[in-house]
Amino acid sequence: MNDSQTPTPDNPDSYTAAIKAAYPRMAALLEAHPEINNGHFQSQATAIAMENGSLKSKRKKFFELADVFNKTTGKFAVCQKGCAHCCYMPTMIYAHEAEILGQATGIKPAPVPYRDRSIVLADAVRQFGPPCPFLGKDNGCTVYDHRPLICRLHHSLNNNPDDCVVSESGTKAPIAKIDADVIEAPYHALVLRRASREPWGTIQMFFPNRS
Repeated sequence: MNDSQTPTPDNPDSYTAAIKAAYPRMAALLEAHPEINNGHFQSQATAIAMENGSLKSKRKKFFELADVFNKTTGKFAVCQKGCAHCCYMPTMIYAHEAEILGQATGIKPAPVPYRDRSIVLADAVRQFGPPCPFLGKDNGCTVYDHRPLICRLHHSLNNNPDDCVVSESGTKAPIAKIDADVIEAPYHALVLRRASREPWGTIQMFFPNRS
């Protein structure tokens, strides 16, 4: 999250009550980890995308960087084991991430055709509500160690975990978080550059019989 995205008391009317309430948590995170605001994660992600190496090796490094991001935000996030509201949001994955899940579970992903990203996103925003096919009965992730990049980056700095409750139109409240696009954007750019027609869609598209 850059400075322009960080709530400050000088401009309280520009934020909802949920975002304003999250300010102390966000401020504590940024004080403990100033590298978040100095471009550390973005520079690391960009370096991975531009270095020599196979696409597979670069993907692995992106996942490792996402885990560092997750560890950095984790102590300050409201997210705890058993909270699974985010598992009812559209989870966007690539075919290679589906293959990783398939190898880990022994469940072969369904063939998903390549479609223009605008069409995929238009479909995805209408899919708030159905649970992730790998959500366990105890609200735990059954593929946690193999989860997609987007799952590794998601977090909420709101004070109330129920702000992430989703409806057909999205979450219950705006979610305060560190901008994960600093890692996601270079990752998407890498995939588009090296595998421009790799299928992309919701996790339910790749595992339709698990819902």
